[in-house]
Amino acid sequence: MASPDVHPHHVSLCVLLRAYLEPRTLTAYINGEAYQQLGEFLLQEIKATDTVVHPTLDQLLQKLQTWLNDDEALQNVEAIVVDQLGMLNCPDDLLSFFGELGDMLNSNTSIAHPDRVFADHNSAMGVFIRRCCQAFASLAFEATCLLYTDIRAYLEEAQLVAEGGLPSTSRGTLREGGPPSTSRGTLRGRPALDAFLNDKLAQTERQAGRTPSAASDPALDVLEELAPDLAKTFLVKHAGALQQDDYLAAIDSLHKYFDYSAGGPGAEGAGGSTEAERGRFQSALLSLGSTHAHFGHVQEALLALNETVRIAQQHNDDASLAHALAALCRILASTSAAAAVPLAEPTKLHASAAHHVQLLRLLRRCLKRAQELQLPHLVAFARLALAQFGVQHHVEANARQLLGEEPGTSQGSRSAALEVEEAVRDTAHLHQAAVMAAAVPLPPATAGAPNAPPLAGSVGRGSAADLFSTTASVFGPSSAGSQPASATAVEQLAGQGHLLRSVAWQLCGSRQLADASALTHLACYGESASAEDRCLAYAQLATSAAAKHGYKVAEAVLKIADREFLHSQSKPLMAARLRIAQQRALNRRDVQQATHLASQLAALAPPVDDTEQELRLEAEEAAVQTLLAAGRLQEAASAACQVFATCVDAGMQVAAVRLLLLLARIHQAAAAPVSALPYVLNCLLHASHLQLDMLAAEAAAVLADVWLALGRCHAGHAVQQLQSLLPLVLGHGELSLQAKVQLALAESLLAQASLEDIKADPSRVLEPLQAAATAFEEIEDWASAAEAQHLLALVLDLTGQTLQRNATAAAFHRLTMLAQHAS
Repeated sequence: MASPDVHPHHVSLCVLLRAYLEPRTLTAYINGEAYQQLGEFLLQEIKATDTVVHPTLDQLLQKLQTWLNDDEALQNVEAIVVDQLGMLNCPDDLLSFFGELGDMLNSNTSIAHPDRVFADHNSAMGVFIRRCCQAFASLAFEATCLLYTDIRAYLEEAQLVAEGGLPSTSRGTLREGGPPSTSRGTLRGRPALDAFLNDKLAQTERQAGRTPSAASDPALDVLEELAPDLAKTFLVKHAGALQQDDYLAAIDSLHKYFDYSAGGPGAEGAGGSTEAERGRFQSALLSLGSTHAHFGHVQEALLALNETVRIAQQHNDDASLAHALAALCRILASTSAAAAVPLAEPTKLHASAAHHVQLLRLLRRCLKRAQELQLPHLVAFARLALAQFGVQHHVEANARQLLGEEPGTSQGSRSAALEVEEAVRDTAHLHQAAVMAAAVPLPPATAGAPNAPPLAGSVGRGSAADLFSTTASVFGPSSAGSQPASATAVEQLAGQGHLLRSVAWQLCGSRQLADASALTHLACYGESASAEDRCLAYAQLATSAAAKHGYKVAEAVLKIADREFLHSQSKPLMAARLRIAQQRALNRRDVQQATHLASQLAALAPPVDDTEQELRLEAEEAAVQTLLAAGRLQEAASAACQVFATCVDAGMQVAAVRLLLLLARIHQAAAAPVSALPYVLNCLLHASHLQLDMLAAEAAAVLADVWLALGRCHAGHAVQQLQSLLPLVLGHGELSLQAKVQLALAESLLAQASLEDIKADPSRVLEPLQAAATAFEEIEDWASAAEAQHLLALVLDLTGQTLQRNATAAAFHRLTMLAQHAS
């Protein structure tokens, strides 16, 4: 059989290249524009990796037709290809052809042939010519004769198609003992197929949601039929099924991948067959567990991980144990205490607290083992997971001994944002060290040579990057052959660290730093990041834009995400879109639309298992806000209490604090400020303790409203409270919070000041009212904007500013009509 490196399609391209490199001869048949188009076509063809089969001559000429706009030039080029292929009457002609083709790379003959353009050795055309000449020179005589036979059949088939003797849908040759063939040409060689599958896999991971259905790729179906031993085909199908949430297809492709990978190309010999089979089986179990976890099948995932741990313990496979431990940590972090079975439940602790203590212990153990085994991707994962744990949860003080923590090593009052900053910094340093070590791998250690320097045993607050201060200590013996993949994983985790930092800064109240972190992820890690991470970054930017700049800016951000991810099914992006639309409906007092959007948001979370707790709690909180806007205060209070209990049981402290503030607003709406006071004080206390600055500012604003609702005698307390909030709120707060604080401040000043004080200095009241009206109108809360305009008109009338009063009254009428039409 002919070598897969030399095919009649390559010979056709070489004919076109030879004609292209003789411009004086070729320009007699085509013009300058067609000559440039031919060069662009050749560059695309010699670099093409998007097909799995070699095109027939008829298909090649059809593709050429799409590039050349001049029909006469097209006919001349087609004639050159057909005539040159027809002049190959024997294998000796092939030898002469490739000899002349190789001479075009020799620049020393440029004086003897001034009418030629010689290709540079390192150019795309030059490299292609060198590869073809080298591949032909390595052919045996029998293979050369077979290549000549393939060229004759290749040419005859195109002539039959041109004469109408062969249907255009029946292209391709099938010869007994020949290469695999399809109706679209002959299957490419193994290196080209590997490159195609690698590109396809990377494209699948980076461009999720571009296909509206889980229909299989025709090219992959061709490979599955003609080259079933190419196991990576099923890996690509598995990745596509995961993107489309097709459970049956994902499991089937995963089973086929590991079935066909046994004994495939690159498999070890008989001496290492047992070890290779065991490694393949452990990889299959880890992949199966990860697949089950992706679909929320917690118990099945734990069973697969338990089997992996059992096999690894039997054979003292520390690296496999470390990966299984990391997978277990990922599952426990995404589930509740009811969904996961604790391995060793600590005593004297609540079930949820025991779940969190167990997760924290496993994460620290995973970090320590990854450092000892020199697995940088697991070190980065555990480091970021510990920082994320600090953002989401707070371990009780009486659990320190169970965590193996001495009293002096407690985190104390360190903020979660600071922990995240340290983790992101360490991961960035580790990424740089891993890339350098993977680019220049060290030679294997000789017998008797000392081992790598021991890693530090501390897994507390020490920098993970310090543990890999030299390239010799980055990768351990268990990472042999997987350094590039590990470095790529560390790069992806480094990008995820910026997303985590964005969340941490948003909780602290600095949306500018949060936006900067999300933009850093998109700008610096966009090529290596997964589609889900990029969707999460866009979701964070859209949410921040809606809060700081209004819904039109948020829509512009979402349109950018839609252009990049057509038909996207990303839950973070869909949740952000629904949450923004639901908040917009609440501002417009459109309760029916808000209820519908809250139901859609609740439908995103899995209805059965206890995974994706944050999305579920966000949907339940949105439903409570809708009940509050509808005036169903009793139902809103009951639902808020249930969600608060769920947050406490799940250990979601930040969500629990938000629910306390929501309960205070419900009691405030029910004209019960005394009942709202304990909730808002409790919220303020916990927000200050957890260093949630912006949430504490919102609680302080509600507390000022409560002071004002208790009577005019408390207006001074409210003014003092609100004035202390203005620098933080105006610098970092949302538009809605700015508007509420300004309106509350104006109302407090009106309640505190006398008529003479207002007339003497009306700007003290007019400025916050005007700012509140503007901010409310930007977020489309026209009812509240109308209320601010109403107060503004009253103050202007009181101070005798008639023209400004009339303009404000007209604005009040306009906003009132908008509010009526919107609701």
